[in-house]
Amino acid sequence: MATQGVGAALSPAIGGWMAQQFGYAAMFPTLGAFAMLSVVLWLKFRTELVAAETIRE
Repeated sequence: MATQGVGAALSPAIGGWMAQQFGYAAMFPTLGAFAMLSVVLWLKFRTELVAAETIRE
């Protein structure tokens, strides 16, 4: 959850910097690649939730 907040906070700043340095169109593929990388990492390292009634004490 904290990572999503950091990404949402940094994305406009990084996109604005990239637009100034490399042009407006350069930020879309780059930020899209970061988004796809985050999805791949999430799919690889996610944990499954177990229903409460299946947990024994």
